[in-house]
Amino acid sequence: MSGEINVSICTANNVRADLDPPYINNAIRTVVGADIGAGIEQIKHGLYVVFERWTNLSAYDEFEFYMGDVAPIRSDVVLPSQVGQPRFYLYIYKDEQFPLDFVRPCYGVVRRAGGGEVDRSIEQTWFIRDERPGGVDTDPGVPYHPRLKFSLPLDLQAPDAVLDPARAAQGVVCTINTYPNIRIRDTIVLEWNKEASIVELTLDEDHLAGNKPIEVFVPPHIIEQSGSGLLGIRFRVFDEVLNGSGPIYPWSQTTRLNSNLNPNLLDRPYFLINRVEDNDVYLDTEGDGPFEIEVVVPAVLPDGTPTPVDTQIIVTFSPTRELPPFPARIGRSVFIPVDKAFVKELLNSSTLIRYALQSPLGNEIASSLETKVTVSGSASNLPVVHIVQSQGGVIDPEEQFITVEFPDYEPYDASYNVTLVIKDEAGQVAPFEHPPSPARRRRRHVFGL
Repeated sequence: MSGEINVSICTANNVRADLDPPYINNAIRTVVGADIGAGIEQIKHGLYVVFERWTNLSAYDEFEFYMGDVAPIRSDVVLPSQVGQPRFYLYIYKDEQFPLDFVRPCYGVVRRAGGGEVDRSIEQTWFIRDERPGGVDTDPGVPYHPRLKFSLPLDLQAPDAVLDPARAAQGVVCTINTYPNIRIRDTIVLEWNKEASIVELTLDEDHLAGNKPIEVFVPPHIIEQSGSGLLGIRFRVFDEVLNGSGPIYPWSQTTRLNSNLNPNLLDRPYFLINRVEDNDVYLDTEGDGPFEIEVVVPAVLPDGTPTPVDTQIIVTFSPTRELPPFPARIGRSVFIPVDKAFVKELLNSSTLIRYALQSPLGNEIASSLETKVTVSGSASNLPVVHIVQSQGGVIDPEEQFITVEFPDYEPYDASYNVTLVIKDEAGQVAPFEHPPSPARRRRRHVFGL
């Protein structure tokens, strides 16, 4: 809905230049068709609207916020103890169902104490979105987002396809399928084997209209810097207000591609679960392992020299984790155990695995191609608390207190104490212990600052 409020405005054109438009912290200022935008992170607990101090502010001034309606969605009054504050806040809870999508007009009104003048800010359009590109990843037991799909060029789709230096020099075009909740200025983020090897594409009107395909070109320098071996390629999406695909599994299914850009490298290592190769680990069902690295050391090295007796194998997980040296068996497989606790540390991330051969004198004599392994699953950490006075991670230093809401969590028992730890930039820690609250699971606690 939209409409006008019936008030007497005290300047020409019904606008007070000294009443700044209300805003929300960390709002997106580049939304097409709107003055500001907000996404899931900004509104997941509610909408925290900020009013900057206005001219001639006095106690009992009333300030109101309107969102596309003739009635204010929230209002409050300046108390005598608040007269010195630099700004004021209106908190609109999520369950109050504030409007979404493009909302106009959005503006603030200040009614002066004692029935005096009424000031009104300029009207703005706000864009508020709580949808994710790709929709919600609802498929149970699938460790990737099932609605995000893409394909490699035909010449690289066959199981025996190999990306060699000549083909890499041409670059590679990845074609993205259309997905639910697609929107102009969505950003496709394609990861080519390494977390640092990212290519982005921003969608325009022609993409949405189907006038041109959604194609991400991976240039040769990205391919070359991403190494050789069994590559992993995947993508995710962010929309204009930074809502990401997900929320559990933001990435598409990983597509594998063999790459051999350096003929002087040994064959890649193999990551095994129960002696079966598996490069996409799903901890919910495979978290107990056992996990191993299989390596076959050749009798002759890539430079044509024989592999020395008593050669050691050094396995490395990117970026810096290194397993203890393991004796090689020339021409035969060796199985190097991997601690399952380390694998669990990789939850919802990926790693590149390679190995090097070390001579009896301790010198590196050869290194291998890489294998990319992704690890996904359900995190078992407690959910984060909600600080009511925080908007986008910012708390006004003038606040006298903060209100901390503890969310529901599993497993729950009324006998559990809750410990809140607040740590400042200097590393000083202030713990707070609270008695159990058997009657209700969601608890609120207020702390002075």
